[in-house]
Formats: sequence, structure tokens, C-alpha cells
Amino acid sequence: MDVNDDVGCQVERGALASIASKLAPARIHNRSSGRKKMSEHRKSFRIKISHESIGDCLGQTRNLSTTGVYVKHPKLSALPRGAVVYGQVQDLPTGAPRVRMEVVQVDAEGIGLRYL
Repeated sequence: MDVNDDVGCQVERGALASIASKLAPARIHNRSSGRKKMSEHRKSFRIKISHESIGDCLGQTRNLSTTGVYVKHPKLSALPRGAVVYGQVQDLPTGAPRVRMEVVQVDAEGIGLRYL
């Protein structure tokens, strides 16, 4: 199994994208065909979201991508669109960076975030 180990080559804007590459293997090797394909090894991670109005909140990621992430936790729905938060994925074998993100979607279950 191959992992994306070129995290240090990521641009600053893609900081959480580098987290995404650390979260799970980026590609798996298909031994029968010799090709690599995207892995769906793990789809949800615990993430700590920090904002001065709510403090720290541990939510679950959903729809993690290179441009943003949805974080599920009802307490997060108190945040307004446009609020800037910090997120840090939890439970990794190595520490994850603390990433600055903007709230772009709010619903009763959580928030959609865009990486800044």
C-alpha cells in the first residue's frame, strides 16, 4: 500500500489538503492490474474545531476534500457563515497541523468549511 508522502510539497492554501493526504492512504496498489486507484479506506475522522464564541468542539468529518470539509456536531450550527475557525484532526499517529477555515454552510447537524 502506498501513501501520499509528499505532504511537505503542498502550497500554503492547501494546508488541510495536506491533512487529507495524511488521514488515509491516498492511493492503493491494485496488484492484479498494476494500476493505482483512489482509496476509500476511511471516510470520517474526529476533528477539533476552535472558535472564540464556542470554544473547542469535537466533531466528525464528512465529505472531506481538497477544498473543504463538512464537520458534524450540533453545537457548531451556532456559528454564522463567514466565521473563521481553526480545525485540527485528532487521533493521528503524528500531530496534525492546526488549519484556518471559513464557515460557508450552516445547518442543524453542523457546518461546511472552506480551507483558507
